[in-house]
Amino acid sequence: MNIKDLEYFRIVCQQKSITKAAHLLYMTPQGLSRIMKNVENELDAVLFVRTGAGIQLTESGNYLYERLPALLDSYQGICSEIRCIEQRKNHEIDLLSAYGILRLVRISGDSILRFSCITGSTRTGRWSGCSRRARAMWPFWWGRAASPI
Repeated sequence: MNIKDLEYFRIVCQQKSITKAAHLLYMTPQGLSRIMKNVENELDAVLFVRTGAGIQLTESGNYLYERLPALLDSYQGICSEIRCIEQRKNHEIDLLSAYGILRLVRISGDSILRFSCITGSTRTGRWSGCSRRARAMWPFWWGRAASPI
């Protein structure tokens, strides 16, 4: 059992149906049912009873469901802090903005790269240090030449 299995359990409980939860998760009902059976086997408990109308949580299932938000929030907080530690170590930052905002202030991904040589991405890729273009733009950073923007 892993954290993702517990997130699936939470969604099954919210939907009160394995089939509905499977559609929401883009999984087959059989695959999700197998994951739920593995969670039950791992905990050595029956977490819900399957009925024609969906599922009904047992006392053990209700206990787990009530405590899942704290557990999942704690896990996500730990992951976030670890990501921050690694980003500090690698001198990375996350930038988030709508494209229109970047156009409004006349900043593009290339100009962010030119100004700071950071490791990051304007989309989903990753930069690894200063690119050749960023190094070539060095005079523009310090006002030694007319800005290309």
